[in-house]
Amino acid sequence: MSGNTYHVVPRGDEKKWAVKGENAQRAYRCYNTQAEANKCAKKVAQNQNGDYRIHKTDNKFRKMKYG
Repeated sequence: MSGNTYHVVPRGDEKKWAVKGENAQRAYRCYNTQAEANKCAKKVAQNQNGDYRIHKTDNKFRKMKYG
């Protein structure tokens, strides 16, 4: 994949989910549920010809998806 990789990661401080670029310091967007964050990550990855990875609450990978 030549595009960017996006990650759906937990934000423990707020009990929310964030969509972050591979090497980004800050979140692209934050959501109250993982499902909302997954939907955003999928859309952004498809638009950028990239992929996205979904993390569990312990930050380990749950799934890798390709846009």
